[in-house]
Amino acid sequence: MDTQTIETQDTEASNGVFRVALDTMPTPLFAVLDGGHFDDLEDELADADIASRSLFLKGGNDEMRRDGPWLVTLKNRSIREHIEELALKKPCAVFWSCQAGEDALWRHLRGINQVLVPDDRILQNGRPAGKPIVYERVLFRHWDPNVLGSFLPLFSMEQFARIFGPATAILANVTNNGRFKRALRPPNLPEAPGGLLKIEPAQIEIVSQAKISTMVGRVSEYLSSVAGEKCREFSNNELTAFAYGSVRESIDLGVTSEGSHCRWAYLKLLSGGRVSTSPQVMRAMRADDTDISPNDRVKILMQKIMQEVKGG
Repeated sequence: MDTQTIETQDTEASNGVFRVALDTMPTPLFAVLDGGHFDDLEDELADADIASRSLFLKGGNDEMRRDGPWLVTLKNRSIREHIEELALKKPCAVFWSCQAGEDALWRHLRGINQVLVPDDRILQNGRPAGKPIVYERVLFRHWDPNVLGSFLPLFSMEQFARIFGPATAILANVTNNGRFKRALRPPNLPEAPGGLLKIEPAQIEIVSQAKISTMVGRVSEYLSSVAGEKCREFSNNELTAFAYGSVRESIDLGVTSEGSHCRWAYLKLLSGGRVSTSPQVMRAMRADDTDISPNDRVKILMQKIMQEVKGG
């Protein structure tokens, strides 16, 4: 498989490398954008005179469709530059080359909207060794460059064929680690297997651990920036260990956003760990009788504690 990683730390240089990589992509060129990064992506693109096509059919959840994936044909320089600028501002686009055209790519991308992954609701799924693994069908956010870019280097030739379909190249700006992932279709790619793409347990584990490692680094940086004096009480290894424990804990509580992972770690640091042992806090974080997401619960918790601190 020809999967290339392009890495650079300087933002301006990184943007330049990305533009060059996009320039060298075969045509016709397309982008799949993540509507979740916008208030209403379809309308915003229409205001710029850019046509878009949802990968979710009408008739389902309107909010999910609005925040889902949208296919754009980069048919001229103006459209390409507009989408390119959006992709450089936030992780909102994956770029595809497909000589078969828009309709063929649209049908293919709809076919990888869902994948099979090991069902994590089953304890010891697939164990002991040799016992069949039970898989479940889940939404595969291939329009998120951080998601697709994380899996591309791990895929087998058969999985690679299923992901590519009629496409000839894929480019993803993986902002989690400051790298671009560019995959070119190899000439010896086997015929794509039928049915849904199946992602194996080892691949899930590698991506999960990489995500945790990235988040630990970001949480450590955040703590050093907002609580530097407190962090100086730790060695580098101790701070990393603290951040790792905090991230694992907040993941267990259902937290998914970087901001809320950071907030939880900050509260844990300043409270000397007491926020994790407070029965009231843990009840609130684990309550299943509320529509407030765990991310928002951490935000509310931090606001309440800050108000109490200011009030003496």
